Amino acid sequence: MAEIVGVPTQSVRAWWLQSLYALLLLSAAALVTLLVGEIYYVFEDPHTGQLDHGVWGPIFDLAWFVFVPTLLASLVAGLAALIVGWALHRSSLTRYGIRAIGYCSFAIAVVVGVAVAQV
Repeated sequence: MAEIVGVPTQSVRAWWLQSLYALLLLSAAALVTLLVGEIYYVFEDPHTGQLDHGVWGPIFDLAWFVFVPTLLASLVAGLAALIVGWALHRSSLTRYGIRAIGYCSFAIAVVVGVAVAQV
């Protein structure tokens, strides 16, 4: 394994671990988009009888198609990282697994909370 001059090899993350963190960030961005969309829908005029979201409507609707697969992929990757990190004593994998499972738990709680608040 080649070393980068002046940088210990332990601090350089593997490309696949960086990809998993990017997936986690993509899921978080989709969650924020969903929450902004829900706030936008709350302040919409209810007397018009139709949902006119303009340009932002398709973005809010497409956020679900990004959020659900990335959340499920993060959940599976987090569980796998916890198991493999524990078995191989890799703290970077264990740390990612804890962060991913924590985020997935938080995201599911937020989505359920918003759904219950709308009922």
